[in-house]
This record gives sequence, structure tokens and C-alpha cells, in this order.
Amino acid sequence: MAKSLVNKIIKKKESQIDLSKIADHIEQGQFKVNTRSGFTQKKTFSPSTIVFGQGHCARYWYLAFEGNEWEEKNTGINYANMNAGTSGHERIQKALEAQGILEWSEKQIVNADPPIFGYADAMVSLDDQLVLLEIKTTKSEAFDYHKNNGHASAYHVEQLLIYMKILKQKVGAIVYESKNTHEICVIPVVANEKHVEFIDYLFDWMQKTYKAFQDKQLPERAYRVGSKVCMSCPLEKVCNSREEGVIKIERRKEIEQ
Repeated sequence: MAKSLVNKIIKKKESQIDLSKIADHIEQGQFKVNTRSGFTQKKTFSPSTIVFGQGHCARYWYLAFEGNEWEEKNTGINYANMNAGTSGHERIQKALEAQGILEWSEKQIVNADPPIFGYADAMVSLDDQLVLLEIKTTKSEAFDYHKNNGHASAYHVEQLLIYMKILKQKVGAIVYESKNTHEICVIPVVANEKHVEFIDYLFDWMQKTYKAFQDKQLPERAYRVGSKVCMSCPLEKVCNSREEGVIKIERRKEIEQ
């Protein structure tokens, strides 16, 4: 009788606990730990941002340089993926160091005009030649594509080319690691005429965009209201509350591969 009563109490307590909430708490906690919502003011272009999403929009950069309320659109899962990528970088950099070919890692890259600040992943010495590396961790499906086609994502190439231009480096490579198997694939990027033409265009675009900010000429929208890019932009609400804009700067072009 007593045992039966205890079992009923245990089952009742178990039924009152929604264990699925643990997953929700973890995701929400990861967001709180990593989020940067609130007033934010950028001083420089970031290579990792200029190559992706709202980074193509001059109006976004104007508002970011001006300083405004930031509404972070990433999720806890997004942050977990980013942090996993960071740990992958460190592991690969240590492996290169152990092999005696690592010249440096996580080097601050600074450019004055246009103002750019970022961190290059690694420089290695291979066969008496310096090679600049951009390290990316990716899902198995994307990794298999890069490996089978010998083809890197355009925005990864663009990011590497920014660092290559600033460092006056002609040879680089994008190192992909599969998140699933940790297999490595290396895609070479050797600066050619097409690369030089694109990166000169991109630096000109950044200079024009920064000058608009200095001259207090708010650019027109580069995307329609409610577009996917705008909805993922941390300055969406600020942008929507502002005037039309007084200067037209086309959204920046992407490199052709």
C-alpha cells in the first residue's frame, strides 16, 4: 500500500515537469550570453560583415557609423555555431603551429582609408612562400560541395581578398573543415586580374559609403522594406524610422566566379 502511494507521488511529480524546457533555456541562455543589443556605434568596416547580408547596404553602414540602437537578430543556435567555429579555428591553428609552418594567427588587420578592422586567421610558410589562410567550419553538405567542386563560397573569397589587399599578399587559401567529420579541404586563392578589379571596386565602394557618412548624406534604401536582408538586419527598426535618404549608393556587387 505504502509502495503504491510512493509510486503515485513520483509519477505525479514527473508529469508536472516539462523537461523540453531545458533545451529552450539553453538556447535563450546562449543568446543572453552573446547578444549585443543596445546602443552600438561602429568605427570601421568589418570584413566579416561587409561580405554578407546587410553589409552590402550603404544605408546600414551609415546608421552603424552614426551609432544607433541595435536589435540583435541572431538566435542562441546561431551563436553556438559561431562559437563552435571559433574553437575549430583554434584547433586548426594549433595543428599548423605543431607542424612548424605557422607564422602567426589571429592577426589584427587595420586599414585607414577606407577604415577597416578585422582579424586574419593565419599565415603559413609553405615551400618558402607565405600563404594567407581563412578558416571556415561548415556542415557536411556544404563541405562536400567545396571538396567535390574545388570551389569556395564567393563571400569567403571576398573576405580573404580584403586581407590579401591590405597585407599585399598574392597567395591565399580558404581552409574548410567539416563539422561532422573534421575532414579538411583547401581551396587556393591566387590573386589574378579579376580579383584585383573586384577588390579595387569594393574599396572604392567603402570609401564612397564612408564619405556619405562624413558628409551626413543618408543613403537611400538598397533593399525593399520587408525583404529578407532587411528583416535580418539589426538596424531594421532604426532604418524604417528614418527619412528616405538623400544620396543613391547601389548595393555593392559580389565577385563573379
